Amino acid sequence: MISKFLELILDHLKAKSYWPLIEPVFTLMALYVVSGVIAYQFIEWRYHFSPELGTFLHSYIVKQISVVFLTFALLALVLGTSWKTGVRTEVGSRLGSWVRTGARKMAVAGVMVVFGTGVFLRLAPHRLSHIKIKFLESPKSFSEYPSPP
Repeated sequence: MISKFLELILDHLKAKSYWPLIEPVFTLMALYVVSGVIAYQFIEWRYHFSPELGTFLHSYIVKQISVVFLTFALLALVLGTSWKTGVRTEVGSRLGSWVRTGARKMAVAGVMVVFGTGVFLRLAPHRLSHIKIKFLESPKSFSEYPSPP
C-alpha cells in the first residue's frame, strides 16, 4: 500500500519540469532511508534484538549514518556545482583559473571530509575502562575490613 503511494508520488514528480533539480536530493534521501533500514535489520540479525523505533532513531548508529550522508551531500554540492557569478570574458588564463578553482574545491572538500570524520568518530561509542559504583549508604552486608577466613 505504501509502496504504491510512493510510486504514484514518484511518477507525478518525474512528469514535472523541476524533476532534474530535485532528483539528486530524492536519490540521497532514498539512500539514507535504505541505509537506516539496513542498519536496523543488521542489529536485529546480529544481536537478535529488535529495538523500539524511537530508541533506534536516537542511537549513535543513526547519528553516524546521518553524519556520513550529510558529508556526502555537502561534497556533492561543493564538487558538483559551478559557483561562477558571471561568464568570464578573458580566455587567456583558463588553465590557471581551472587549477585555482579545482584546488579551492578540493581544499573545501578536504576540510569537509576531515570535519565529517571527526564528528563521526566523536559519535562512536568508547570502551569503558573503570566502573565505579557509589552507594548512597553502605550496604548492611558490606564490611570495609573483611574478616579473616
